[in-house]
Amino acid sequence: MLATSGYFCVNVLAEGQQETARRFGVFGPDKFAGLSWSRSRSGAPVLSGVLTWVECAVEAVHKAGDHYLVVGRVTELGPPRPGRPLLFYPELIHGQKLHHRSVERAGATLTR
Repeated sequence: MLATSGYFCVNVLAEGQQETARRFGVFGPDKFAGLSWSRSRSGAPVLSGVLTWVECAVEAVHKAGDHYLVVGRVTELGPPRPGRPLLFYPELIHGQKLHHRSVERAGATLTR
């Protein structure tokens, strides 16, 4: 969908938007259902309550395993809002443990 629309927005979530992050982090039907959002000039979705947003034009799409990597050229920046960003670290969203598991990287197993 990103590749065919020609534009997308990167929304910088605020620290209180954990549920929005979870919604977009899993497979499912219409992720925008029930969310408040508007459109950028190009029509890309801008979520309400974000700290800022970055509109991009799709420049390239690369297959990366079972995903696609979309490269964008910045076309517009949203206004900044005061607040703290929502930080993501594997298994943690801003200090809240999601679940416990081992992570394998380059032959080493790391347990958090």
